[in-house]
Amino acid sequence: MKHFNVMYAISMQGLECFVSCSVTDDKSLNFFDITPKVAGTIQEQHISINRSSTFRIRKGVLCLDYDPDWNLIVTGSRDCDVKMWNPFVVDKSSAVLKGHRFAVIQVQVRGGDHQIISVSKDKNIRVWDLRDYSCKQNIHGRNVNLGLLDVSAMYFNKRHKDLILATNLIGVFRPRNPSVSLYKRQKIKTHNKPISSVLYNPIFEQIVTGSDDATICIWDLKTGIKLMQFCAEVDVEITAMAFDPTNRRLATGLHNGSIALWNFNNGACLRRLKKTSNLEITSIVFCKSRIFSAGWDKNITVYNDSYDDESFRKFRRSHGDDVINLAHRKRDSVFASASYDGDIFVWSLDTEDVLVVLNMNESILPIHFGTNSSLGTKLDTYPTKGEIPHNNSEVKKKANAWTSSSVSPTINLPKGEHISSEETHNKKYSTNIGLWLPDYLPWVKERKFCDDSDSSKEYNDDASDLFAKQKKHNNTHANKAINKLHLLQERQSDQNTAVLLAAVSLGLVVAWSIHQKGGLLGYFDATQDKNEAVLAMESDDESELLMTGDSRGYIKMWDITSYCDQRSVLQRRNFFEANATHDSQKSSECCFVDGRFTRPTYIPFDQAPPLRWAIRGHINAVTSIAFMKKKALVATASTDCSVRLWSTLGRYIGTFGQKSLWRLQFPIKEKHLPVAIPEDIRRVGSPTSLRVIKGGCHAQWKQIKNAVNFVGKAGAFFHTVNPLKPKEEIKERFSEVNKILLQEISVKNRTSTSRKNSLTVWLDDSPHSISTATEPHEKIERTYSHLAKEGIQSSVLGQINYKPKKRHKKAQINGGIRWSDKYPIVYCSLPCHEIDPISEPYMPNYIRKKGQSSIKHANTVITRHRTSALPRGISSLERPISSTITKTLSPCSSVSTTTRNTKTLSSISLATTSREL
Repeated sequence: MKHFNVMYAISMQGLECFVSCSVTDDKSLNFFDITPKVAGTIQEQHISINRSSTFRIRKGVLCLDYDPDWNLIVTGSRDCDVKMWNPFVVDKSSAVLKGHRFAVIQVQVRGGDHQIISVSKDKNIRVWDLRDYSCKQNIHGRNVNLGLLDVSAMYFNKRHKDLILATNLIGVFRPRNPSVSLYKRQKIKTHNKPISSVLYNPIFEQIVTGSDDATICIWDLKTGIKLMQFCAEVDVEITAMAFDPTNRRLATGLHNGSIALWNFNNGACLRRLKKTSNLEITSIVFCKSRIFSAGWDKNITVYNDSYDDESFRKFRRSHGDDVINLAHRKRDSVFASASYDGDIFVWSLDTEDVLVVLNMNESILPIHFGTNSSLGTKLDTYPTKGEIPHNNSEVKKKANAWTSSSVSPTINLPKGEHISSEETHNKKYSTNIGLWLPDYLPWVKERKFCDDSDSSKEYNDDASDLFAKQKKHNNTHANKAINKLHLLQERQSDQNTAVLLAAVSLGLVVAWSIHQKGGLLGYFDATQDKNEAVLAMESDDESELLMTGDSRGYIKMWDITSYCDQRSVLQRRNFFEANATHDSQKSSECCFVDGRFTRPTYIPFDQAPPLRWAIRGHINAVTSIAFMKKKALVATASTDCSVRLWSTLGRYIGTFGQKSLWRLQFPIKEKHLPVAIPEDIRRVGSPTSLRVIKGGCHAQWKQIKNAVNFVGKAGAFFHTVNPLKPKEEIKERFSEVNKILLQEISVKNRTSTSRKNSLTVWLDDSPHSISTATEPHEKIERTYSHLAKEGIQSSVLGQINYKPKKRHKKAQINGGIRWSDKYPIVYCSLPCHEIDPISEPYMPNYIRKKGQSSIKHANTVITRHRTSALPRGISSLERPISSTITKTLSPCSSVSTTTRNTKTLSSISLATTSREL
C-alpha cells in the first residue's frame, strides 16, 4: 500500500500523533496516537500506539492536513470534495465542502484564522471558512499563470500571510491592502526592517537605533521626534553598534565584515576600518584607545583608535566556533567573549591572553590553560585543569576511591595503562580530571535525556540518516550557545562574587565568578518557557537592577543587589562545609583541583533573584535594551520593527515613530505618565502585563482586593466562634479585624490610626463604612433620646434648633390631558373666575325718541355727502342709508358690543339735540 502523505503533529496539550493517507478504499486514512507513557527507564521506553483509527473512503485520499488544537483532519480526494473528519469517528465525515470540479490535490488548515485552503488539479484555489463552511475566496487557475504542471507543493507563511505554490514555477499570493487587518494598518513601526540594536547617548539625551536595512536613526528622548536618519551601506544588515568612551562617535559593524566610525549628529563617516574577512561582525568594544571586534571568523581583532594607524592584529588564541558576544569590564581591564559552542573566554587587556575559560556544559569550575608550548595559538585542544601527578597509580587509587555514578569527574584507567601529558593536551578533555559537572544541574539532565533517547536509534549512511545526524549536531550546538554576556561594573571581583552574567539555553541566566578559583555561583530561569531564550540583557551602573528581554517579547526587571554577592555565597559555602563533615561517609562527590582530589563544598544557587515586574512588551523577540536609570527609563528594540520607551516601573510611554509625540519632564513622576497600552499588547497581553503597563489596578480591582482582604482576615477570626456567646465574640473579633486592617493601612500610608474611626469596604460596587470601635448601648440610647428631645443642633451656627426647609408643592392640573401623537397637550393658566353679565343701562323715553329723529337726520347728511362725492353720470344708491346704518349697528352676539353701540347712538342723539336747541 502506497502512502501519499504522512504527517506528524503535537498539540499544545502534549498529544503526539501521526496521520497517513493512501488512494486505496480500504485504508484510505490512518490516525495513530503515540503519546508516550512514562514507564520504566529511558532505555526501556519505546514508541507505542495508544489508540488508532482507520477510515474507509471511496476513491481514497490524495492529501491531508491535521490541526491538533482543533483535533480536525482535512482531506482532499479524487471525488472533488474537501472533507473534515474527527480522528475518532470513522463512520462519517464531520462536514463536506463542495465546489471543486477536479480532484483536490493540496489542503491546509489555518486554525488560528478559522480557514481551510484547498487546491485542485486545475489549479483552482479556494479559501473556506471553518465556522460556517462557506467559500470565502475563489481563484481560478486560468486567471493566474502557475505553469504547465500540477501543483506539487503548497506552503503558507503565517507571519506575512503569503501563500506559496510550486509547479514548474513558484507562485506567491500575497494579501491585498484592504484585506489587511486594522491592527496591521495601525501598527507603529520605528524602522521598516527588524531592529538589531538600540543605544542611549547621555550627553545629547538621544536614542540611536539601527536596523537590518542598514538605516541608523537618531531620536529625541524627551519628545520622540526623529532628528536624523542616514544609511550605513546599501543592502547590508547592521549587526553591531557601540559608542566610544566619549559618547561622540558611533561604531557600526555590518554583516559583510566592515566596521565604520560615524558622527551620528550629521551622518558623516569619520573612518572605515580595514576588513579582516567577509564574515559577520557580531560585537564591538572600545577600551584603552583600542577597538576590539569579533564575529564569525572566530577571532578577536584589535584596531588602534587612531586615524593615522590603519594596522590591526588578532589575538594569539581564538575560539573554536563563531563568537557571538563581547562584554567589557572597565574596573579590572578585562573583557569576556562568548562563542556558539558554549565557551566563555575571560581576556586580560594588558597581555591580550586568556585568563580563564568558563563552560557550563563541561564544568562549573574554571578551566585553566597549561604552560605547555604544544598548545599553539588555537584553542582547538584544551589542557586539563591543574597538574596531573606523575605517579599514575596514585591517581588511579584516588579516582577509584571516589568513583560515583552520579558525578562525572572520575578517572577509570585500564590496568597497567598510564596517561602522558602529551596525550592529554592533544585531546580535548581526554580525561575528566579537573572538571566537575554534577548531575543535578538542569542542562545536564536535559543533555543526558537527549543522549539516551538518541542512543537507541541506529543511523545508516543514506541521505535521510545523514540529515538526521547533521540536525542532531546543530541542535547540540544551539543548546550550548551563549546568547548574551554582561559584566557587572561595580562589584568587586573575587571567588565568592558573581560579576559575569550569561544568557544560555533553556531560558537560563548563569552567574559566574571570573576569579581563577571562582566558577558557577548561581543560575535561574528568566523566561516563561524553557523553549524560549534571553536575547537581551542590561544592568544599571550600580549593578543593582537587571533588565532581560526574551525571544517571546517579555521584559523583566530583577533586583540583583544581593544575588550571588560575597555575603550570600560565603553563607552558602559555610553551610555546606558544616554539613559535609556530618555526611562525609555518605557522600562520594569529588573533583580534582590543584593536583589533588577535594570534596566540593558549594552548590550553585538555583533560586531567581526578586522580580520587580514583568510585562509583555513586544509581540516578537526583544533584541536589544538600553537602560537609563538616572532618567528612570528603559528603551527596548524588537524584531517587530519597533522601539518602545518604558519607565522603570513598567509604564508604557510611547513608540518611536508614532504620530502623537510625548513630552517628558525630569525627574519623571508616575502621575504625569500617560495611561496607554500598545494595540498589539492589548490583544495578547495577560492581566498582569496590562495592570503593570497601566500603572496599577482599576477601581473594580481595588474593590475586589479590599473585599477579599477583609473576608480573608475576618474568616480566620470568625471560624472558631463560641456558640454560647456568639454576639459578644463577633463584636470583639470584628473590632480586632478592624484594628489589624487599620494598622496595615497606617503603615502603608504612614498615617496615624487615631485619626480614622471607620473603614470602607467595597461590596457589590458599593462602599460600606465599618466602625472601628463598638459603642456601648447606654451611650447610644442617651444620644438618641437627646436628639429626640432637643432636636439636631449645629456646632457651626450655634445652639440654634433648625429644621429642614420644605419646598412648596407644585400646582396640579385638574382634569384629563389630551394627547397629540406621543406628546401631551397641556394648557397652563392662572386661577380665574367666570365673567359676570353686563346689565343694559336704563334709557328714558325722551332720549329714545330724540334718538330716532337723530338717526334720520344722520342718514340724510350721509346721503348728501355721498351724492356730492359721486362723479357725473352715476346715480346714487337706491338702497336707503338707514338700512345700511341699521345693519352696521345691528346687535352682535356679544353683550359688550351691544352696549358699545348703544353708547355711541346716545352720544349722537345728544349732540343733534343740542344743535337744534
